[in-house]
Amino acid sequence: MPLSVFISNAKLIKYNKWHIETAINEIENLLEKNNTNHRINMRKKELLIKFFREDILDDILFIRKWINDKDDEQIKYFFLTALLSILEDVSYTDIPTPNL
Repeated sequence: MPLSVFISNAKLIKYNKWHIETAINEIENLLEKNNTNHRINMRKKELLIKFFREDILDDILFIRKWINDKDDEQIKYFFLTALLSILEDVSYTDIPTPNL
């Protein structure tokens, strides 16, 4: 199971607190400045818009791209794990579906 392997690897890393704090400040500044303009894969967005509010989805896709663009493996593992951990909380998945 690739996700299980990923999470196991993420838990085994000895993270550098300073690197993580610096990256947190960077992403917070980008989000506060509303500097989330980037090219979004519209096909991906069309599929995911069913599960997230559009503004939240834009932030998720922005953060995912920001993570992918990082060269530091610690940052990638830490932030991708964090992003995965909040997806259910920010999605529509906790809303009951109507009976059809």
